[in-house]
Amino acid sequence: MKLYKKLEQLNKNNANHFQIKSYLLKCLESYIKYNSSGYLKKGINLAKKFLKGQVTITSKELRKYSWCLEGEMFAVEFYKYEYTYYKVHPLKNMKHDLFRIRLREHLTHKQAKAYLQLLLYFVVYVFDHIIYGSTKFFRYEEYEQFLCPLIFKHYFKNYTIQ
Repeated sequence: MKLYKKLEQLNKNNANHFQIKSYLLKCLESYIKYNSSGYLKKGINLAKKFLKGQVTITSKELRKYSWCLEGEMFAVEFYKYEYTYYKVHPLKNMKHDLFRIRLREHLTHKQAKAYLQLLLYFVVYVFDHIIYGSTKFFRYEEYEQFLCPLIFKHYFKNYTIQ
């Protein structure tokens, strides 16, 4: 069974939601290297504090970072389809992110754009899940590539992966 299905099953069985959300944040941490704007790192740090119930962090502050990351997601989506009036990518940070993805993941430029777009969709999903406490889980099987089985084993020791 795939990890996203296992998470869905844990969620339905009223597993510790703090643990699930912490797991998702830990998975995101390994992708900070692909976000040179800094929003992902700052957002993850705020989300951890938010989950721990630190009163200085509000959902409004967390939504700000989610909104910024969503903006990056739409910028990549816009750039991915190579509209003719966009000769050069408008965001310098994104150009660096795409270059890193191409090198580390061994992808073409077009594949790197698709990868970054999907990664940012996953990031926004995780933030929405944390902020709004959504009970629905992944709608897309493609997110599976961003979930780490080793981290899963650490967070859910009593749950076996088949």
